[in-house]
Amino acid sequence: MRQGQEAVGSPLLTKMESSFSVSRVWVYGLISIIVISIVKALLDLSGIFHPALPASFDFIDFFRAAQSAFNGTIAREYRIIYPPQFPFFLAPLGSLSFGMAYAVFIIPAAALYVWLLSRLSGDRVLLLLLLSIIPIEIVIHSGQNGLITGTLVALASIGIVRQRWWAGVPLGLLIIKPHLAVAIGLYIILSRSWRTAIAAMLTIGLVSGMTQMYFGVEIWRAFLQSWKTAGAYIHDGGLPIYRMCTPYAALLASGAPFRAAIGVQIVTAISAVTAMILMIRRKWPLHRTLGVVIICTPLLTPYFFDYDLPVVIVGFALLIEDIIKLMNEQQRMLLYALIVFVGGVGLAQQTILAKFLGEQAPRAMNLTGVAYVLATTLLWFGLTRGARQERRIAMIPI
Repeated sequence: MRQGQEAVGSPLLTKMESSFSVSRVWVYGLISIIVISIVKALLDLSGIFHPALPASFDFIDFFRAAQSAFNGTIAREYRIIYPPQFPFFLAPLGSLSFGMAYAVFIIPAAALYVWLLSRLSGDRVLLLLLLSIIPIEIVIHSGQNGLITGTLVALASIGIVRQRWWAGVPLGLLIIKPHLAVAIGLYIILSRSWRTAIAAMLTIGLVSGMTQMYFGVEIWRAFLQSWKTAGAYIHDGGLPIYRMCTPYAALLASGAPFRAAIGVQIVTAISAVTAMILMIRRKWPLHRTLGVVIICTPLLTPYFFDYDLPVVIVGFALLIEDIIKLMNEQQRMLLYALIVFVGGVGLAQQTILAKFLGEQAPRAMNLTGVAYVLATTLLWFGLTRGARQERRIAMIPI
């Protein structure tokens, strides 16, 4: 969306940050990797090479919910912790075979997500694909919905940057995973974007009404009962905290008590909201403010997993020109390395470590929450310092 001059720095950094015209072959190569990964996942599901699916493949639960929704029995068999609007959208998949349902679930979302990243990042699409390739791989091989939520956030971002009311529609559709909309929702309120807020609320109301019409009022009782069961499950440590990218999870995995972990998470959330207010008061460019807001999402919710990372990559797509322009080479290299580390640890836990070290080994290795806080801190200070220097230069008479 915004064009910039070629980056200057080390050969590796220059290649990563090069324009599309220079990096065309690399871009197509990364897209090919995504396509091959999807094909491999579909072959795995067919049972040709692997007779059994891993228990961590979440689309198994999604498909069961889709079948129950399609057959009208989900109110009696509500076994997921997502709001009822999610199985409402999944219902058509219940009429398909398992492999075909997964193909419909993942292929359009992956294609639209990559296209929207290219729209947001402009000439810097290679760098965005490099940052997003690991999160995309995690989503594909875990059978999760991160590409769907990432696509919704990208659509909302385009609408917000263009100051269009329809940005509230994809934002409202995030009701399927509402904690991922907290950061953008707070920003919409703080920036007084009332038309977008109204569009989001109307979308939530419309989708919720359609959900009730399809399933009946008992779906809400089933959902509340599911949440009671899930609450006990979460309290007993049932969630894979080693796959979370939050300060809460990092402390909890290190043995800290629950109150200390949630207390630190609250402190980071307050810091993120404070940053939002400062950006609005300082009248930062809209795309820059929104990018930081999206990247702050894991600081506002304790339950942000590695397969949710496509959401924050959207924030980097909005910021990439500012990162290259306002941050120095060392800051940028460290920032990219931290983001790759956060995703890389998740992919390693899902594949190599889980296979060779067993399920318990990765649980004591949650450094992603710490790395993510370091990345957001580095980003904030790098952008604010760069913006100050930019203002000083602009004030120098020519």
